Amino acid sequence: LLRQERLKPALTATKQPLSMDQFRRIYNCSVTPGPSKDTIKAFFKTEREGFCPSHVVVLSKGHMFLVESLRQDGQLLSQSEWEHQLTIVQQTAATHPGQDIPHLSCDHRS
Repeated sequence: LLRQERLKPALTATKQPLSMDQFRRIYNCSVTPGPSKDTIKAFFKTEREGFCPSHVVVLSKGHMFLVESLRQDGQLLSQSEWEHQLTIVQQTAATHPGQDIPHLSCDHRS
C-alpha cells in the first residue's frame, strides 16, 4: 500500500491529515556512523518514483543475512514463507561460527 501510494494518511484528533513523509525514513533507511555526526540515507521510493530495495537484514549469532521480502512476482512473502526463510537463517547461524563482532553499539565513538 505504501509504495503504491494507497495508504490513507493518519488523522489528528481534529481530523486533520498528518504528513506521511515520515514513512520515507521508517523503511529502506540506513544510518552510517560518523566521527561527530551520523548520516541517514533513505532509499524508499514509491512505485511511480522507481525501484527501491526490498530486503531485510537479519542478525543472528554473529552473522548478517539479507532476506528478500518479495517473491519473484513482486508479492510479499507469506507468513509460512517468512518462517521458512528465518528457519534457514537460524540453522545456518547455529552451524557456522560467527564473527563475534557487535552489530549495534551505543558507546561513545569519537
